[in-house]
Order: sequence, then C-alpha cells, then structure tokens
Amino acid sequence: MKILQGLVLVSAVLAQGKGGKGKNAGKGKGGRGGRKGNRGGRSTPLTYKNCQSTLKEVNQVPNGKVLCRGDTCQLKCNRDYDVYGGAQKIKCVRRGGGAVWNSKDFGSCQTCMQLPIDQDSMQMTCSTTTAGTRKCIISCNNKQALMPMSNDKVVAICKCDHPVKSREEADGFCHWRIGAGMKKIIDIPAFKNDYSGNWYCKNDHKEQRETGLEVSDLGAVSSTGSTDRIPQDMVCKEDSKGNFQQRIYGGKDVVPYSWPWIVNIAFDNFLCGGTIVDDETIISAAHCCDGFQRKPDKVKCTISDHYFHQKDPHEYTYTAKELIIHPEYSRRQIKNDICIIKVPFMKLNQKPLAAPACLPPQGEHPPPGTKCWVAGWGQTESGSVAEQLQEVDLDIMSDQQCANTMNGQYLVKDAMFCAGSKGGGKDACQGDSGGPMICGIVPPGAKKGHASEEIRQPVLVGVTSWGIKCGAPNAPGVWTKVSTYTNWIREHMMQTSPNPSRGAFGG
Repeated sequence: MKILQGLVLVSAVLAQGKGGKGKNAGKGKGGRGGRKGNRGGRSTPLTYKNCQSTLKEVNQVPNGKVLCRGDTCQLKCNRDYDVYGGAQKIKCVRRGGGAVWNSKDFGSCQTCMQLPIDQDSMQMTCSTTTAGTRKCIISCNNKQALMPMSNDKVVAICKCDHPVKSREEADGFCHWRIGAGMKKIIDIPAFKNDYSGNWYCKNDHKEQRETGLEVSDLGAVSSTGSTDRIPQDMVCKEDSKGNFQQRIYGGKDVVPYSWPWIVNIAFDNFLCGGTIVDDETIISAAHCCDGFQRKPDKVKCTISDHYFHQKDPHEYTYTAKELIIHPEYSRRQIKNDICIIKVPFMKLNQKPLAAPACLPPQGEHPPPGTKCWVAGWGQTESGSVAEQLQEVDLDIMSDQQCANTMNGQYLVKDAMFCAGSKGGGKDACQGDSGGPMICGIVPPGAKKGHASEEIRQPVLVGVTSWGIKCGAPNAPGVWTKVSTYTNWIREHMMQTSPNPSRGAFGG
C-alpha cells in the first residue's frame, strides 16, 4: 500500500477578547432598569489566525496549498489532485466562549493509483481537464466493444469523495470513477462488478499470459535470478554473552516461508503488514494503527502466512491487546510513522515457520547502496491484491539522492529514508504499509568466507510508509527509519528479546 496520509487536524486557540459592561444599564423612567446592557460589548471580528496556532503547519500541504483570507481557509490542490479525507474550506467561528474551526477535518491533496487494465488488448489515453481533473479514455485495440459494459469506449475520472461511501474507499487515495455522476469506482478489486481489471474486449479470445513473478512493485519477486531473493535461513538469535549463533532450521529454507518474521495484519477491513520482534511485540506503521488504539480487538495479526486467501498449515492469528503509536507521529507529514502492537505470548519457539527479526542498534543505518528486501501482500502491477506473499530487492538511497526525486521536498531526515532507484520499476505499493524492509547483516566478529552467509542476521531497517506512485521513475518508496526508534521500541519489548551488537552495519 503506499502512501496512506491521514487527515489534517487544524488546532484551535481561544479568542482573547472579553465583553464590556453595557453603558445604558439601569437608566430610563418607570422601566425595569431601562435598556439592557450589551452583554459582550463589541468583540473584534475573528480571523483565521484566531483558530490556528501555527500558520506554517497548516499551509504546508503536499501537492497543494492553503489560501486563507478573513475568517476562512481554503485548500487548493495542484493539477491532477483532488481534496481527500476532509473539508476543502473551513471557517473560524465562535463557539463555547472560544474560537474554533467549523470543521476539524481539513482535507489533504491526493490522486489516483494507476488504472489497472489489460494493456495487451486495451489502450488508454489520459489528459487533464481545464478544471485540473485527471481523465482517461479506455478502448479496445481490436475496435470491438469494451465488456461487460458493451461500450466502444469508457471515460474515467480521478475523483475523491468526502465523506467516503465505503471502507474500501478510505485507503488514502482518490479513485477512478465512471457512470452517471461518476459514482462507480473501478479501481478497487473488492467491487468486482465494476473493477477495470476484470474488463475484456469482445471477440478477443487471446489466452491471458502468465505473469509469474514478472511484476515491478512490491507485490513482486524479482525474476532476474536467485541473487535477488532474500537470503534463506536468516535468524535473529544471540546467546547470553551476546554472541550470534548459527540457526539450525532444517527443511524450512523454502522460498514460500522465507519471511518468518512478517505478519499479515487486518485492521478491521484494512490490510497492512508488520514485523515480529519478540514473542509479544509486532512493529507496523502508525498510519495503519491510527484510529484503533481504543479498539485493539478489531486488529487481527496472522503469522506464518503465505497464501492470502487460503489458510496455511502453520498459520496462527492473534488479536491485538494494545496499540502504541509513537507519541510524535504526524498524520499530515507522515512523520514518526511507527507503531508497536502488543499481542498474547506467541510461543515462537514452538512455531516452525515464525521467528523474530532483529532491531538495528540505535542510530545505525545501512550505508547507501546496501541491498535489502521488502515484502507484502499489497497491490501488484495488475492492480489486485497479491494471492501469495511477494518480495522485491531494493537499494538504500542517501538523503541527497532522495532529495533530488519527487519525494525530496517531503523527506524528513532521521525519521524516514528512500529506497529503490530513480528509474523506478521496483517499489512497495498499496496494502504493503507497515511491512518490513529487511537487510541481511553479518554481525561484527563473524568469520569471513562462505560460512558468513549462514549467520547473517535479518535486521528490520525500515517500515513501509509512503510514496507518490508505485514503481514510478524518480519517485522511490519511503520507509520509516527504524534505527531512530530502537530505544523507544525496546522500552515496550520483553526483556529477553534478541539484540544485535553495536556496529552491525560496519563503519
């Protein structure tokens, strides 16, 4: 899942004006005290500044800007973007003796994911209308009708609704729509009757080609060879003296279960990923956990999972006991996007296909160019949720490299980092949020040679956080930098949790 931005909550401050006494109170003949005094005197007219503690915080909206005048602020989105998740215009009003916004949900500027269609049999021409709305026209290459609509062409508009009409729609993105009033959403697989990924062309009997592993976002394993796979049989384990031990994991080094630390998390009807770090602790993204702190019973964590729609032989599902979002998490900036999920004791030593990942030492992050791996069940290149757990290899990027991409202006150093390549083609995507980025680290002191591969440690370097598009050029994915939060995480972990030695990433 990529970028799941929250709503911008606009803070309010109380108006400071006090009402004076009425000048004419008590005057007049034979009355009950004459004309009533003015209870509040003449109060100063409100402006947007009375309702806004930090002008800079509200005005910095990615892909748009906020224009404020008088008592009103209005969100203006860039071309191809629409207002998502809240009001486009808010007004500063008096209420309860103070000054507050008439709506505390201020929108953000979002756009649509790439529209999933069969590109072998269909063509799509896209443009931007004079109103700044993204529009695409889809038709068949064989000039036949587009089915099941039986139309020569279909016009789709990228549009956000507020409030959203369904849970599936509340995923942090605008959606492609067709039909009268543009009410039919066509890019969500759950809406099978309208989903564009199910469209086909009349009289086109060409068999669908198998895509295998030839996909380019995180829902994907790279197909260029075994060197792009995550190293098998990595384990996070150390003895009482802090020395790393070699894992004996006989017969479990098969690719389908090579991510024993990954967790498939259902936040009610939303999909996110997570990472086991000990028997009671799972790490995910704050934007996934947000809103579920008071209802952890709605959060189901499945371990030893591989097939999304099938029950795996060794999978177990645990109901969350507590969700701990980082205290400085920012919905708008998606800063400090990390969450701790506490679950019942999982008895991992009795689970053949489940194991924890290591945490990096506080403040230590892999150098640029380090190859790491990400995984998830999120949206693949075809636009649908992956049936099997998918992985892809990515290279860590420097902050300077990231600053020169489309994501650069939103990057918050130390809190997040980029990975991928400027050419695109590999990335995390919608539904992968909260999942792990794992680097295979040889601990210091390990002997050089072929045996070092056997004692690599799976270190949780990043938590899948956000991005602008899936696998697009010059728009690498962005991950939460776990090493910034290692000490905070450990405060909420079991005391006997595994811990890599200092210097795990070398000098």
